[in-house]
Amino acid sequence: MEKKILIVDDAVFIRKVTANVLKSAGYNDIIEADTGRKALDLFKSEKPGVVVLDVTLPDCDDLCVCKEMLRLNKDVKIIIYTAVSQELVKKEAMEAGVYKYFNKPMDNEEFLDAVKNAFE
Repeated sequence: MEKKILIVDDAVFIRKVTANVLKSAGYNDIIEADTGRKALDLFKSEKPGVVVLDVTLPDCDDLCVCKEMLRLNKDVKIIIYTAVSQELVKKEAMEAGVYKYFNKPMDNEEFLDAVKNAFE
């Protein structure tokens, strides 16, 4: 599995902070998207091994991007991070095959451990 990471969030600040956290841990092959459509296009062309995904995107309801990515590649590790604290969304995400689910703000150490373990 490549160590390429796709960060998907409509908030540029959150994407940049997440990218900086990952870069500080040695992950330098990072791509970013701010919409579901861009995320799916990048997912298909760049084939990341890990996707860090916010579920609230302007062009997609809760888990449509996640489910489509898992349909295209069941082996991809999707880490959801979201400000939406709904148990129903979390349950649906985990049932869909999401690797990890974090609420924002997330603990950087736990997040980096999840990314590291996703690539093992």
